[in-house]
Amino acid sequence: MDKILAELKAILFARPTDFLNWQDGKLELKDLADIPKKSRGAIAKIERSTTGVKVVFHDKLKAAELLLRFSQLQSPAEKNNLLEAIIDSINNEKNGEDGVNYDNGISITEGS
Repeated sequence: MDKILAELKAILFARPTDFLNWQDGKLELKDLADIPKKSRGAIAKIERSTTGVKVVFHDKLKAAELLLRFSQLQSPAEKNNLLEAIIDSINNEKNGEDGVNYDNGISITEGS
């Protein structure tokens, strides 16, 4: 059960800056070794094409829903902590606090 919760949290709490660098006006995908291990579970797939790379992420809202269901089994204090973390994560994502907005995927075109 702990491993499942860790994967759901990885999906929910991953940030674009875990995966991307913004350097010299270019958006670049980090090397896998530079992506925090706790965030790697958020990646559903990575595709490479002739024009670039596309990273597709697991659905954060679905992960939040599953965590909320799990929270019903927790003590009131644990439930409140989890709910606050979920709400903060979703609000940060909507507000673009990481400097990059994305839905379920990021496409990086070579030379962009």
